[in-house]
Amino acid sequence: MTIGQLRKQGAAELQAAGIENSRFEADCLLVVATEQDRAGLLLHTEDAAARDCYYALLRRRIEGEPLQYILGEWDFLDITLQLGPGVLIPRPETEALARLALEAAQAQTNPIVVDLCAGSGCIGFSVAQSCPGATVYLLEKSEEAFRFLKINEKRLHLANTYCILGDVYEGFAAGAVPRRAHVLVSNPPYIPAAELCGLQREVQREPAVALDGGADGLDFYRGIADKWLDGLQPGGLLALECGEGQAEAVTSLLFQARRMKTSIHNDFRGVARFVTAEKNAQGKKE
Repeated sequence: MTIGQLRKQGAAELQAAGIENSRFEADCLLVVATEQDRAGLLLHTEDAAARDCYYALLRRRIEGEPLQYILGEWDFLDITLQLGPGVLIPRPETEALARLALEAAQAQTNPIVVDLCAGSGCIGFSVAQSCPGATVYLLEKSEEAFRFLKINEKRLHLANTYCILGDVYEGFAAGAVPRRAHVLVSNPPYIPAAELCGLQREVQREPAVALDGGADGLDFYRGIADKWLDGLQPGGLLALECGEGQAEAVTSLLFQARRMKTSIHNDFRGVARFVTAEKNAQGKKE
């Protein structure tokens, strides 16, 4: 069987299993099986070892293992992150949140940025790489996710980041984070607990601790408003990702907490996905 035939067969099996982007995923798995890049697939001669490896990877994907876990890494903006079971998979939507945080950081001189519920570090590391004058603190509670956080910090060779194992609900007491942040950014768990069992099977392979936002999905937003806003510099920005249908509730929560000037931003699908809140120049309730 030729490489072309393997690609066609793999894409057909993935499509039959209900997997979207089946041709793209089939190519991704072939890259792993043949140890070639996508361009190199055209020149690769099929061999038994590569074929058997490809079939094994297809089985894993068809059984519901996320593609990103199988590949072991994934691109996010201009960086490539190592991923695996125990850490949340970065979504394309979250790239827009990282851009909001980066824009706010670049508007400051030597800004301090704090990435809460950092997971793989996709947001914080993207900001740190594109804004080398920033000092970026990445806070993560899960020890499994924290392991990937440290791996990614090392592989990106960043000198302006500090990874901290700590709990968002402890606020600035969670670790060595200065109580004077210019930017707070977070993609926290926001799925209502009762909805977890109805998520796609691939999503259910991701850590529940990175998904479960409590009864109404808003627990972490309350924790951030209660424990972190006092440490946001006057004129600083809070940027949050939220679930579909939650933006208004998050905005209301922040306004009640500190009368912050809030804005809602849509993702690339037109869904109200992000909330930003500016702290007034005096640092007082408006």
